[in-house]
Amino acid sequence: MVVSSDKEDKVVPIREAFQAVFGKATVTGRAGRALSIAEQPVGFASGKQAALERISSIRKSGQHF
Repeated sequence: MVVSSDKEDKVVPIREAFQAVFGKATVTGRAGRALSIAEQPVGFASGKQAALERISSIRKSGQHF
């Protein structure tokens, strides 16, 4: 699984949760940027748009697995 953040304080809890539920899980962080949305989006629609843009950013960079 790829998390759209390279900050360990965000990646570690996600890694621990997935490993607790699924046993073996590889979770890595990658920096992704949302271009048209603020760094800290407010509201569901803005959060969803920011997530989509971060995913797109990671895919375009070639950083994903």
